[in-house]
Amino acid sequence: MEYYASEVVTPPLALVALLGCPALHGRVGEYLRAAQKPPINSLGVAEPSAAPRLFGERKPSSGASKGGILKVGWFAKHRQQRPAVAVLFLEREAAVGDPAAWTRILAALEAVRVATRPRGARTVIVVVQPPGEPPAELPEERLGPICRQGGIERRWVVGLSAAEGEAGLRRLARLLHEAAGAFYLDDARRRLAAHAERRAAPPELSACVAFKAAALAEFRADWATAVKTYQTAYAELCRAPRAGIAPLQRWAELCAVAELVHLKVVTLLLHQQRVGEALAQFRGHMGALQRPPLPLPPGAAAVHAGWLTRQYAVMGGLLATRVDPALLPRQRDARPAYFFVAAANAAIERRRGAARARDAAPATGALASAPALVPGPYVGQLVTRDGSPPGQRVLDAAYERHSAAAEAAMGAEHTARALARLQQAHDLVARDSGGRQGGLAYHLAALMAREHLIANDAAAARRLLDSVAGMYRRERWEVPLAAALLELRECAARLKLSKEHVTYSLELSAMRRCLDAAQRTAIAQAAVAALATAPGEPPGLAEPAAPLSFQVRPVNDSLLGVFALWAGFETCGGAGSAVDAPVSAEQLRFGVALWSNVPVELAEAAVQVVVADADGSFSVPAQPCQRPPAKLGTVDAAASISHEAAAAEAGGISAPGAAVAEEGVMMGSGNVGGAAEGGSDPKPDPEQLRLEPGRWARAWAAWRPRRAGTARVTEVVLRLGARAEVVWSLSAFPAGLVPIGWTGQEGDAQSPFGPAACASGAAVDGGRFEVHVPSRHRPPVLQIAGAAQVAVGEEVRLEIAGPEAAAPAVRLNALSAGAVWRGVALLRAERPGDLAVTAQLAYQSAPERGDPGAVTASWEATAAHPFELSVRVTAPARRALLLPPPPLLAAPSLDPGDVPPPGAAAPLGDAAQVGGSVSDPLVLPTGEPCLLAATLRAAALFEVHLERVTVEPLPGSGMEADPGEGVAATLAAGGPAALCPGDCHTALLRLARAAPAPAGPLGNVVVAWRRSRPPEQHTASSAAPSSPGAAQPLAARTFGSPTAELPPSASRAAVPASARTEGDMKRASRSSVAPTALGGDRLEGGSLPAGAADAEAGTGGPGAESGAELGSETRLGQVRTRLALPEAAWAAAALEAEPWWPPSVRAGEPFPLRLRLRNRTPLLLDVALRAGDSTGFVFAGPRSGSTALLPHAAAVLALELVAVSPGALPLPDLSLAVRRIGAALRPLAGRKVLVLPPAVRREGLAEAVMDAAVAQLQLEKLWSPTAHLAKVGPLTTPQQLYGLRHQRQNSPA
Repeated sequence: MEYYASEVVTPPLALVALLGCPALHGRVGEYLRAAQKPPINSLGVAEPSAAPRLFGERKPSSGASKGGILKVGWFAKHRQQRPAVAVLFLEREAAVGDPAAWTRILAALEAVRVATRPRGARTVIVVVQPPGEPPAELPEERLGPICRQGGIERRWVVGLSAAEGEAGLRRLARLLHEAAGAFYLDDARRRLAAHAERRAAPPELSACVAFKAAALAEFRADWATAVKTYQTAYAELCRAPRAGIAPLQRWAELCAVAELVHLKVVTLLLHQQRVGEALAQFRGHMGALQRPPLPLPPGAAAVHAGWLTRQYAVMGGLLATRVDPALLPRQRDARPAYFFVAAANAAIERRRGAARARDAAPATGALASAPALVPGPYVGQLVTRDGSPPGQRVLDAAYERHSAAAEAAMGAEHTARALARLQQAHDLVARDSGGRQGGLAYHLAALMAREHLIANDAAAARRLLDSVAGMYRRERWEVPLAAALLELRECAARLKLSKEHVTYSLELSAMRRCLDAAQRTAIAQAAVAALATAPGEPPGLAEPAAPLSFQVRPVNDSLLGVFALWAGFETCGGAGSAVDAPVSAEQLRFGVALWSNVPVELAEAAVQVVVADADGSFSVPAQPCQRPPAKLGTVDAAASISHEAAAAEAGGISAPGAAVAEEGVMMGSGNVGGAAEGGSDPKPDPEQLRLEPGRWARAWAAWRPRRAGTARVTEVVLRLGARAEVVWSLSAFPAGLVPIGWTGQEGDAQSPFGPAACASGAAVDGGRFEVHVPSRHRPPVLQIAGAAQVAVGEEVRLEIAGPEAAAPAVRLNALSAGAVWRGVALLRAERPGDLAVTAQLAYQSAPERGDPGAVTASWEATAAHPFELSVRVTAPARRALLLPPPPLLAAPSLDPGDVPPPGAAAPLGDAAQVGGSVSDPLVLPTGEPCLLAATLRAAALFEVHLERVTVEPLPGSGMEADPGEGVAATLAAGGPAALCPGDCHTALLRLARAAPAPAGPLGNVVVAWRRSRPPEQHTASSAAPSSPGAAQPLAARTFGSPTAELPPSASRAAVPASARTEGDMKRASRSSVAPTALGGDRLEGGSLPAGAADAEAGTGGPGAESGAELGSETRLGQVRTRLALPEAAWAAAALEAEPWWPPSVRAGEPFPLRLRLRNRTPLLLDVALRAGDSTGFVFAGPRSGSTALLPHAAAVLALELVAVSPGALPLPDLSLAVRRIGAALRPLAGRKVLVLPPAVRREGLAEAVMDAAVAQLQLEKLWSPTAHLAKVGPLTTPQQLYGLRHQRQNSPA
């Protein structure tokens, strides 16, 4: 928006003239400008007689345009010079005072009326009250003449008093805003009415009238009318003819006026958030005026490109600053970045047009003869400096010379403006893409680099082009990459960067799709010539300067498209071998194949590889050949095929005329090959390798490994003469990547080393840069043995032995070949899960310069819990205890005044089941023996002998337990109990506590057991020796020191050696093993000291006899397993209820039921008895009652019941409620009584027999299975019982 004047880009404000009373102008004007909404501008004139020069005269309207479309200063004149309202300040004292003052007032009114009449401006009279007086209206004899003299209505007269403060100013501001709006509305209507009376008005005049009417609508803040009228003006402009006497000048004027109208339309539309209509207006604007009707000369074309730059830049700025991004459509041409990109392209086109005009100036002399033109009175017109007659236009020739001179004079400013537009577009594109650099952002960066080059800033251009070229390489966009490389070559030439210039030249020459053959060849020859000359090398040096080194990087490197590398070790597995195929221990061969995309032959090339092993790094030259020799370091005398046949067989390139006998692989000096140690044979230079364009060139590097272990090729170096080298650091590339680089051919993943290029039965493993050289001796054998199944808490004995057999060259300290070393490790599993122990033996084939090696053996087993525990706690028989609720458990005693809140009681009857997770802890009575039934289920997969089961209270818990009761009640006297998997064993244990205690663990059940027979042993032996680099021993690599590895993992956790020595059960999801230090000959902290191994090796220690089987001696020690008991609280019983009833009763006869109650508290307890479900019984007395129990007193409640039917019937549900404690006790819950049938009297022996039969059958019914009872049904009479007994005795079943 910096292109336009402030009156164009800001909303127009009403203008009023303040006449008279100059002391009030400052205060009133500040309020109108700052506090009034919308603001009002003002002009102050001290004398009303000067009003005519402010308002001016109305010009007569004409039906034809005189010299242009729109006057330049029309907006500024109406905003700053032509008031809409005349505000006349009159003092009230003068209006009601002497006749002289009244005469001056009438003269002022006449002057204002005469000044405002021509243009129809409104008049407002302000009567100023004297200071300190309240507001008062004018008398009618004064107000009437004032209105008649001023030609106004009475409502336009307002009073103003200092006593009113802002209220008076606010009333005046509203009145002025209303008057100004009325004036602008009448003025617009008058203009439109006058234009409507014209016949055949030209489009330019219609556009001018509509533009002014729209501006007047803006003055009165009628935005909807303003938008419609501005759109009408733009439509009339599009109808205006574009040809005439001076088409260039006419086109420029139309574009300038259309730009102004278009700016007004889109600004108002975006102010109303009508984004779609604004975008449609811009598209129509560009569609109408983007392309000129005639081809423009260079100067005019540059001016029009500048005009396009403004259109796109202004629209993009409006969308970016005045519109919520969420309201923008998703189309690409609706984003602000799109408009800034178009503005940048137009700015570049303007710079190019200015350059064309500048280049054509010397031939035409346009710059020297350019006339001096200045902007004319109409928008978009140019006139001569001395002035032109009205209506006369400048000729197109003069206009073109002026435009060309003006554009050429800007010079570097064009580039600066283009860079500014490109940077704005780049920032917006990056913001819209969330910070990610896309293709459009890189394209803008390339354009910015080009502008930097034009501005002679090669360093900035190179920085941008390097990032752009990297993205083009990654996406394989060759055409834009070639353009970027051409500019990079220019940057390198300007900055005198010879190495970078050669790199860009080689990459350019390798692009077959973008440049023709002649261009590629010329660029390549220049690069090769530059490589042959050392840059900056002073003449007369004794030694040549260091060669230029080109490092090939794995990502976005320019040389990846110039050279392609296929390399790998030759393995013994043949074609299609695995990645870890073995290699020979006598010789190593590394194949190198190079592909050149350079269009010229590189004849003076040589290849060498850098090898690293345990002793350091060394280099090996690679010799070009078509197939390997029959034996390392010799010449195949039988090879008599010609060079051409060998080349055809291998599919490769070699020097013509070279015999196959000369293609043997040459070995290096004693450092590399197999020469005697300390030899001084010179290292041969590599033979020349010819790199022809578009073909593979092969070479072999061969050497004898210095020792077993890892051999790795770290670098492949291609020397291009004596001045340059290309280095591939293979450690930077992922393993298995072949080829490194691009060949541009289909099927480039096929190996260039065919079967004829390798030895018999061998193949080149492409991308394999590291091999493990096997040792030439036989590795020792390491064994580890232990139980296959382990119980948690059980001590596991692991026996480790080795080596059993070894080659004569192997010695482990004093351990000769064939001797046996043995060690013992004791481990304990503390949690269930998988266990794994790995023993590793690190050795060396010779004390000095021997081959290192390592063998491992792993023992695995599964640890499981030996037992599953379920607990049942039983209270004293036939007694029910009412325990306090949980809030009172921690109190040692109860105060008489304390009444606990109502809550759940904690009664304890005959039995309570314990197991699983419970919300409330178990509550046990103090001072009473409780019976604990602990049921053990054998969960181990082997048979165990149970020796002892005891309860172990926690230290300081105060709980008493009988350790011998469980064994005496459950274990046989003749020996331990044998439990097979799944068997159960119940131990009865007694618990007691004298004092109350809060909820806490009861302790542990300690089970002492041992295996019934030795465990089944699992023996694991070491496999093939592992690479020292791959093995990870726990201890340092000492000579002949075995280690045991306890690897932590997701399912295995190592426990330190300080773990507990007894197998405590810990329920966890992860397993662990803990080594236990039990002696000098056992595993301590995970490794066995070397001294113990040396002392026991071959000395006849335990199990040291030759050929003895591992695990043959296993001690079956006792294992103690602790099983945690549940939590329980101890509390003193508040009420004890001991029921009594006869063991058997007869139906229909009453029997007594007594409840002996005892109060165990120092409180007075009121016990209420209520009967619940009493099915099968009839109470002979009352069903409810109550009694008061004194502290520590006892009482007996007696009830009398009658059973109505025989059978084992549950006693009635009686509830003893104690309100003071807020709990209730059910002493008969779960209790039953045997009810016999009614007694029947008979005379004689038959009656006695019948009585005995009835009694026996009744007992059979009571204790018979449920299925039998269902068949028999209810028995009511003795005759039916007797008949059933007779039937059962005679039944064949």
